[in-house]
Amino acid sequence: MKRLIILSLAIFITCGSAYAKGTLPGGWFDGKPVNPPVTPPPVTPPPPVQTSVTEQGVKAVFSAETDWYFPKPIADYGKFDLFIGVDGAYKKYTISMAYKDSQVEVRNSETRRTMVVIAPASFRDKKAYISYPSGETVTPPPVTPPVTPPADGAVESKRFAHINHMSWNGQGTTIVFCAGDDVTSVTFHDTAFHFHMKDGLDKGVGREQWTNHYFQKKSETQTAGLFVWTIGGKKYQHYSDGRGDGLADYQKHTGECYHKY
Repeated sequence: MKRLIILSLAIFITCGSAYAKGTLPGGWFDGKPVNPPVTPPPVTPPPPVQTSVTEQGVKAVFSAETDWYFPKPIADYGKFDLFIGVDGAYKKYTISMAYKDSQVEVRNSETRRTMVVIAPASFRDKKAYISYPSGETVTPPPVTPPVTPPADGAVESKRFAHINHMSWNGQGTTIVFCAGDDVTSVTFHDTAFHFHMKDGLDKGVGREQWTNHYFQKKSETQTAGLFVWTIGGKKYQHYSDGRGDGLADYQKHTGECYHKY
């Protein structure tokens, strides 16, 4: 019996010491929890957006005026925006009740009892529509900035000397790498480039040139794209915005070792 009591006390003392030192879950150290609970930051939803309704007026052209009829009385619309014009050139009127100026009148039709917009006959080729709140709100989803994943695990880099989209007398694209870099593959627009030469007459020692001269019929937009190259088993990538106006446009496509031969 004594042995059982002594063993129980030993276990209690050992566990109590471990709990106090924080080696057991929920332990405390210097009066503070070792693993305090982590409270996630509150998520603030984006503010609701008021939706709107757009209605196109039904046009009727007369010798002295142009009218647009709408399906409801003017009071039912509350405050609304009226647009009169042609595509790309509308004039906006903000209206809450009956309205009249030197050219445009907005009121209820005497015959239809719904809203009518009245303008001179010269407005016969114009359109009229209104926009007003629908009374409903929509909470948009949180906006997450787009993330462009690297191409096959490549990292963004300017580990090259320069890019020339007007090589081969304007017929091709060439990328020149840093001296000493042993490049094993290059793609552009997912098209494989081929190794052209090393140490050209006007190039620094050890700089490789990779090229593809089949872009002579491509537009400037089509000569913009993503370069992906491999050095030592590691992939790098860089986006180029395409060719310029002259054969020396490589001066705007320079990398980190440009003129550092």
